[in-house]
Amino acid sequence: MKLDNIMTRSMITKDVNTPIWEVARIMDEYDIGFVPITLENKIIGVITDRDICTRCCKENSDLQKAVNEFMTKEVITIDINDNINDVLNTMAKHQIKRLIVEDNKLAVGIISLSDVVNQYSYMSDIIPTLQKIWELHRNIEEKNVSIQTFEL
Repeated sequence: MKLDNIMTRSMITKDVNTPIWEVARIMDEYDIGFVPITLENKIIGVITDRDICTRCCKENSDLQKAVNEFMTKEVITIDINDNINDVLNTMAKHQIKRLIVEDNKLAVGIISLSDVVNQYSYMSDIIPTLQKIWELHRNIEEKNVSIQTFEL
């Protein structure tokens, strides 16, 4: 199956100077977790709901700050003529769940891991990809944390 048959063609983008609170509002309004960030007519970064949590909220940042202070500047893409294995390999390599689909250097859509899983849940390649995406690379040292018991 071609990528253009399962990708999302409608992309909601925001300008690089958009306040981070507005990006979060758009994510909530449209139930999305990934927004390409543009400068003029070029995608120069992306922001995810996780980026907002780990970069903005964690630092107790001013929500009026522009999205460019929190976005990921490396834009990972996949060519529209690539196949599902290419998508899975790229996602695993970069530990990401969404890719911008390009056609002749133009962004034409977004493909997410959930798009792939919904179409190809029978594929044996999905489990290793999921394992690679969620592989932990941070804080390898063990922490001694006591867990409090709570009633339900």
